[in-house]
Amino acid sequence: MNLYSVDYNEYEAEQALQIVNKGLVWINGTSFPVIQISVTPGENSDPDLLLFKWNCTKFTNKYMDIEFNWENVLEVSANDFKEKLKIVFFGKQYFTAEDG
Repeated sequence: MNLYSVDYNEYEAEQALQIVNKGLVWINGTSFPVIQISVTPGENSDPDLLLFKWNCTKFTNKYMDIEFNWENVLEVSANDFKEKLKIVFFGKQYFTAEDG
């Protein structure tokens, strides 16, 4: 089953986005989010100031729009040692490229 929010009617698109944003998958008896996003602090970053929430607003088989809401937006990459985002697709069965 592939989920592409733009390929469905409005109700199905909302259901697909709910799965991406809040869904869980089971791997070897352990639950994981469909997508997990975390931030790796830079060398001088305070991890407590890098808290955020995210929301996928749209996706296709070519792109994904993700909105980030940082609690302390001025702390993100405010120094020379940039933070890095890590995105893990545990629900990889929901996402397939055009070429398979």
